[in-house]
Amino acid sequence: MSTETTLTRQKPRAYGIALAPATPVYFGFHYSATGFGATLYAADGSWVEDRGEISTGDTLDSRATCILADAGEKVGAGSLVWLSDMQSLNVWDVEAAATYTYAVADTYLLDGACYHGGYLWWIERDPVQHGSAGSRATWFRLIRARCDLTDVTQVGTEWEMGHLAAGGMLDSVNWPSEFESLEAAVFVTANAMNLVLRWIDNVNFEVTGRVLIRLSFDGVSREASGSQYTSSYPPWASGERTAAGTGLIPGAGMPYYTDALGIEPVDGWPSEDPWPVTIDRGGYAPATGQAVALSGTELNRHAYPSSDATPAVQLTLAAHETWFEPILLFPME
Repeated sequence: MSTETTLTRQKPRAYGIALAPATPVYFGFHYSATGFGATLYAADGSWVEDRGEISTGDTLDSRATCILADAGEKVGAGSLVWLSDMQSLNVWDVEAAATYTYAVADTYLLDGACYHGGYLWWIERDPVQHGSAGSRATWFRLIRARCDLTDVTQVGTEWEMGHLAAGGMLDSVNWPSEFESLEAAVFVTANAMNLVLRWIDNVNFEVTGRVLIRLSFDGVSREASGSQYTSSYPPWASGERTAAGTGLIPGAGMPYYTDALGIEPVDGWPSEDPWPVTIDRGGYAPATGQAVALSGTELNRHAYPSSDATPAVQLTLAAHETWFEPILLFPME
């Protein structure tokens, strides 16, 4: 615990001075002794108050996201969305002290969910390819649900993506199926749910690459664009929709995807010092057009996108009294 945080909490007891609480501007999520803890943090990186705690053995990482405000009014502001595994999606409505769970009914897998327009959206996929040499393909389907995971609906028909038709892919591939491997990124843009997925060749297991699956919210447009590479990997996380309708993905340079088919993202920030070189998790504040990047305990906040020389805000987060620093931090509306 930092000295600054300790003094802030002890002064009212020591001198009888009633200090006004700091204004919360961030939703924080931590590991607690029994699972996850939710907090509020101030603009200066100090802890403000606890919001709640749940018991779970799940992982809290970059695949989780936060519902800042639900237009469908099914859950409260600052609800957490996370995966237990690649077939189980959860929502923690911290305000209502309630949790909700969705389980895939068949063998399909999901890689994360994103909020858009009063719904959670995600893409489910067949874990294995099918077809014969020269015409192999994989099935994908678009799903949406209210934020309390009710009214789960498949939007449009299942889509059979031909590997060679996507361009840049090999015919026979393996898809990621291990929950511990961060090998997929999900994000919404203005008009579509998107999934960036890593693949590896199914012959010698040497050639690898990625493919962007883009499924429009109306279920009509289904597109894919692939590429091959051998050394670099895209960031793997649940992304954030920006005010411009692009999809921000946490990672060095805070890259974003446009609302169009294209496998390569665009850097939204510089990625050299004093900007963060590595980013564990990112968030976006639609009201201010600013992005937030968390690198360990360091918080950076700045207009997004931007090529400015330095971040507007760069500070170290204070530790919680028992839960340490937040693993995830999201700006409030």
